[in-house]
Parts: sequence; C-alpha cells; structure tokens
Amino acid sequence: MTGSVGATLTALRLRHRQRHRDWQKSLKDDLAELVALTDQVRVELCLVGGVGLAVRQQSFHRNHSDLDLAVFLSDLPAFLAGFESVGYRLYGAQAGLCISPWHRVDILRAISVDAVMAEPNRYCLRLVRGKKSNSVLYTRQRTDVMDLMTMDISNEGIVLHGYDRVVPHRDFFPLTKFSGSQYVCLPNIRYKSHLPAAWPRQRKDLAAVGLS
Repeated sequence: MTGSVGATLTALRLRHRQRHRDWQKSLKDDLAELVALTDQVRVELCLVGGVGLAVRQQSFHRNHSDLDLAVFLSDLPAFLAGFESVGYRLYGAQAGLCISPWHRVDILRAISVDAVMAEPNRYCLRLVRGKKSNSVLYTRQRTDVMDLMTMDISNEGIVLHGYDRVVPHRDFFPLTKFSGSQYVCLPNIRYKSHLPAAWPRQRKDLAAVGLS
C-alpha cells in the first residue's frame, strides 16, 4: 500500500514550454537525477514519451514538460517499493488543467498497488515525491511528479494500459540501456508509431526521429 489511500494532493507544476536561459541544462539535470534515483533503487524502467524520443538525438529540439516512465505490471510492487524508499508515493490523476502558459495544476488521489494490479486500465498514474497527502505541491522539477504507465506481455505483443494498444513484440524489443544507466531502458523506437499523436508537438517529435 502506498501513502494514505484516497487522500488527495494538489500539484502545481511548471510547464517547461519556453526555451529560455538554461532550458536544456534543466532537462539534462532532471534526466541525470532520474538515472541516479533509478540506479540507486535498482529497479528497471522504460523511459518513454517525448523525452524518450528526444534522448536518441544529438540535442533537444524543444522543452519537455514532464518525464514519462513505463514498467511491466508484474514489476510494479518491487518498482514502487524501491521508489518509496527514496520518498515517492503513487497517485492517480483525477483532474488536470493548464492555468497559464507557464503552469498547470493537477488533482491527485493516493492509490494502492493492489488497486492498480486489479484494474490497470483504470488509472492515470503519477509518481510523486516529497509532499504528504492533503497538501499542495509546487514544483519546478520534472522528477517531483512523473507520469507512470504500466504494461503487460501477451502473445500478441506489449499491452500498454490506458492506451488500448498492443505493440508487436518486434516493435517494442529489444530494450537498450540509456547512456550511463544500468536500469533505465529505451524501448525499440518503432513502438511510438503505434500510439496516437494528437498534438502538433507530438508529431514533430516523431518526425525528428524519422517516424510519421
């Protein structure tokens, strides 16, 4: 069980859209912290989403709001036990809204590992650090609130919970280790072509790595 199940947390986050001052350094610093945390707790995860594409290039072509992680459902209890040891809790997103060009607010509710294991498609998961439930978290760091997706392996392929998608094995594997890490992995880049790209920035991310 993670945190006080059912308790809520309001997270006010910087959107990281503007490319000013040291935006690339900020992104690289948050990635370095993710690697350090993951290697410290020794639990394997996949880096996905926009950042998971961008790190395959020589440099970032845009600023990214958040870090997207993915773990296999069977590994979730061990994964959460490891991250709880460094101050994280598991939440489900209840609502979210961009309140300005620079900030968004999310209402999160603490949930148990058992609940996710029983209904993995029900929740939009967030891994949150540092604040107790029934409080407000204001953060500029991407590593304070990270999106978390769970996956399963079936005969047909990799089931991505919450997306209603099954990615063929050949388009998800092999996993490769992210540079400098023993536990952060990158899936086969072709997995991304099986997911919807609703936003222009997502389509640009795909085009930058040769996918459409």
